[in-house]
Amino acid sequence: MIALEAVSYSYGTSTEPVLVDLNLQIQSSSWVTVAGPDGAGKSTLGKLIKGLLQPDSGSVRYQGLDVRGPEDVGYLGGDPYDSFVGVTVEEDVVFGLENLGLEREQIRARLEQALLLTGLQGMNDRLVETLSGGEQQKVALAGVLAMRTRVLLLDECLGMLDRPNRTAIRSLLISLKNSLHLTIVQISNDMEDIAAADQLIYLSSGRVAYAGTSSGFLSSRAGQGWSTLAGGMAALVTALEARGIPGEAVERVKKYGLINQ
Repeated sequence: MIALEAVSYSYGTSTEPVLVDLNLQIQSSSWVTVAGPDGAGKSTLGKLIKGLLQPDSGSVRYQGLDVRGPEDVGYLGGDPYDSFVGVTVEEDVVFGLENLGLEREQIRARLEQALLLTGLQGMNDRLVETLSGGEQQKVALAGVLAMRTRVLLLDECLGMLDRPNRTAIRSLLISLKNSLHLTIVQISNDMEDIAAADQLIYLSSGRVAYAGTSSGFLSSRAGQGWSTLAGGMAALVTALEARGIPGEAVERVKKYGLINQ
């Protein structure tokens, strides 16, 4: 479990805190989506969980999770190409493993397993710059899986992909969460990401405005305000259809209670 207790954080040049007295519990092997308006503190929360930032007050603790530092929390951002350090798929995936000083046999075994888990087997020698956006995101994911991390932070990692690739990568992540018992924290305002989450954390002005199930969100005070800003339920349905979300996905969102039937 990831436990944040009375966590506050301010950037040095700001007089106002970005996050104020956060108290959260993220259960192991769960998928949590962090949503909220711009400036609410979502990315700052992600950096605190990864360990890139330390809170001004309060604590971030990892109970029962093998997390010792930022390297133990896998990270996927919106543009994986920015993080590539290798020219080929294999070079990029094994980079972190080589830094661990593992034996060549261990590196080879972890590489092949990571490529198999992400559907990239046989693509070892492909140049990363020639891959599609979805394939590049899979390479970044393979690098994380090869490190055997159990906490995965997704910071708008599906935002730059087209609809089919978003659906495919999301399905892959759900499958990996279940099979590898990953704890996933996703920063996203995407309706499908919210619907797929085990828990939704909604931030507003640096505070937790809602923490609970997706199905209870829109009936909460925070959810009602969010839907009003979005133009109400009818506008949300229209937006989903305009973005080409398949009918079965809309039904899944309805099932989770995000849209009144």
